[in-house]
Amino acid sequence: MSTGAIADLVSVVVAVGADDELSEATLAAWAAQREAGDYEVVLAMPATATASRDGLLRAPPWKAPFRIVQTAHERSAALRNAGVLASRGGTVVLAASDCRPAATVVAAHRRFQSLLAFPAAGIGPVFHAGALRDSPFSAWLQDGGRRFGPSFPHAALEWRGNPFHAANTSIARTVYDKVGGFDEGLDGDAMDGVAFAARLADLGVRTRYVPRAMTWQDRDVTERETLRHAWRLGGAARFRETTGAGPWPWNALVQQTLERPEAAASHGDLPMAANAPGARKRRHARLALAFVRGWHDAAFESDDPSVSRAAEGPRA
Repeated sequence: MSTGAIADLVSVVVAVGADDELSEATLAAWAAQREAGDYEVVLAMPATATASRDGLLRAPPWKAPFRIVQTAHERSAALRNAGVLASRGGTVVLAASDCRPAATVVAAHRRFQSLLAFPAAGIGPVFHAGALRDSPFSAWLQDGGRRFGPSFPHAALEWRGNPFHAANTSIARTVYDKVGGFDEGLDGDAMDGVAFAARLADLGVRTRYVPRAMTWQDRDVTERETLRHAWRLGGAARFRETTGAGPWPWNALVQQTLERPEAAASHGDLPMAANAPGARKRRHARLALAFVRGWHDAAFESDDPSVSRAAEGPRA
């Protein structure tokens, strides 16, 4: 156990970036956890972003389980590390600021960690909430595991590989300390998450599905955001190749020249969110192009007519 950690305390660490959402509904849900035992919620955010949110937290009922941790850095890796460093619990739950927890999240992660014979990271599902689920694009993202890795609607029946994300995951504080936290020198969520997962695997720590630890994403995920995420994952895949031996599941895709996925992605004029024959193939092609461009360290671009056109340079 880490020095000073309280074995029976669960510390929920929510990384809140400068531009991230933090709704009253999410705060209320964290404050109303059932059968959770002793727990705290550590909100780690940049010092420049605390003013308005700190005012919200001063008013009941938000004050009770919450603490705010300020850091001079804005990247998610630094925010998570600062939050965990300030936490006091023997079990850490890493949570995303835009994911509203079900009332059972803390209790489910607590029970999962308490029953382990060997250390493991507990991965809870993230579902799109309400009407957002009715969108064909949203359903395609979620059912295919294109947002967080696993396909959560099917994860209880089949858990492939050793997937990891930091949006709803529990881990023993001792394991987190052995891993060394998230690498703050890496660029973006995808790379620091990939590096953390690789070090977990090196320690022999597996990931397991915790279905009762459900969270809900209330905000819509845009096509442009999805393409940019795929671009970052491509860069993370290239980085992952430096940490171990292949073969890798993306080998066939990235060994093509950029012209092939570009040609596939430019065929037709359907927006990514369209619900029409061929739309699914179109989405696959555009995500593949973004992934390959990320792997090749090419600039992120979107030629999707439903997405505002932009170009962003290679990662620094």
